[in-house]
Amino acid sequence: MGNYLEAKIQLLNDGVKFKSVVEGKPEIITDYLPPYGDGLSVLPLELFLISFGTCAGGVITPMLRKMGKQVLNFGIVVQGKRREEHPLCFEEIKLIISVTSPDITEEDVKKVLVLAEEKICPVWAMIKGNVLVTYEICVTKSPSDPC
Repeated sequence: MGNYLEAKIQLLNDGVKFKSVVEGKPEIITDYLPPYGDGLSVLPLELFLISFGTCAGGVITPMLRKMGKQVLNFGIVVQGKRREEHPLCFEEIKLIISVTSPDITEEDVKKVLVLAEEKICPVWAMIKGNVLVTYEICVTKSPSDPC
């Protein structure tokens, strides 16, 4: 992967429904809430939450495995709180991280989160200093254990 990435975006209707394409990948449709859009597709800020969560998860899980830990199940719920005034960007994002593993501790996940925030996750680096990021961690030994 080079220093440049490219996405092609095309308006699909008289509102704000867009088709976004990255070469060789499935297209993504975004929209906005009425009255500007139809609210039938993913909102751009929801897509951002997905991007942030998968970027963080793409750091956390390999780093845990590099520590010799076994990841049986992993999930993140990403919640974004928007500002009250324009621009209605996020003022806070919360990561709710669930890990199932026989040998991972909450401290292991916290250690990897620090690395993700400070050194590795590019999406986190772009919002650092602009958006408060908080997290909750739940580690269970078995998929049947509650978080």
